[in-house]
Amino acid sequence: EDDTTGCYATTTMNLVVNPLPIITPMTPLEACDDDNDGFTTFELGLKNGEALGGQTGINVTYHETQADADSGANPLDQVTYTNINANTQTVYIRLEDTTTGCYDTTTLDLIVNPAPTFVAITDYEICDYNNPGDLVEQFDLTTKDGEIINGQNATISYYETQTDAENGTNPIVGLYTNTSTPQTIYVQLQDNTTSCIGVGTFNIVVNELPAITPVTPLGACDDNADGFAEFTLEDKNAEVLNGQTGMTVSYYETQADADNATNPLISPYTNIVVNTQAVYIRIENDTTGCYSTNTMDLVVNPLPIITPVTPLEVCDDDNDGFG
Repeated sequence: EDDTTGCYATTTMNLVVNPLPIITPMTPLEACDDDNDGFTTFELGLKNGEALGGQTGINVTYHETQADADSGANPLDQVTYTNINANTQTVYIRLEDTTTGCYDTTTLDLIVNPAPTFVAITDYEICDYNNPGDLVEQFDLTTKDGEIINGQNATISYYETQTDAENGTNPIVGLYTNTSTPQTIYVQLQDNTTSCIGVGTFNIVVNELPAITPVTPLGACDDNADGFAEFTLEDKNAEVLNGQTGMTVSYYETQADADNATNPLISPYTNIVVNTQAVYIRIENDTTGCYSTNTMDLVVNPLPIITPVTPLEVCDDDNDGFG
């Protein structure tokens, strides 16, 4: 309408109500915490498909606050975003129709799942009993499972390298033969609920056996000619050790007792086999518990034979009773 003349014309205009993008409930986005500090990197873009729910022509952005989501300000990196609240954080999603500009928002929970934890793992030590001197033995690594898992709901596996442990490739299966001593073994723990992994280490060690040298017989005198005598076994300790320190020496009647450290002999010891008897020596390292065995003869030595002696006579030149 012309304000001066009052003349007017008319036309038509459509009022269009554009729908908002459809919002669907979002499942949390979870990521593993490599160092258990409560923070990690999330790839937010992995949730785009779930947020769109098949819609097209919609732009998806993520924001730290509702205000930013409403205004479209400060969109977050969708590939490498690190949470700013430890362990759990809510971010805001903006879905905007690229044609109409209509938008709606929803929320997404970010959850930081902790990696399995490791207590201090003790070294796995065994003695060099198989081919002594080569320091090569077989280890049953599964004997460490309980100590390392420590009650966690996790699956354990063992590896030769850090890379293999991190990637879960080339796990050690069955008995493992060391290639050096000490040698580092890598452990992967995988949480059975979150699939998060942690990697730890421990050493496998082959300990040397105590050195053994030939031991000369231990003799004792047969006071009554019955073939039995009392022996102080510890008199041979210095010869048995041959300069080694940090070792304990003990003596036994059988090889089985020496191997099992049962029924050690106590001095003074009386032989149970007439004249000559072999006893078994156990030399044990006080630190490692590794031991070697040896034998030693106990010899009952006869006394010199005494025969009746006739008197020795001399003449008394001056009859004083001395000669």
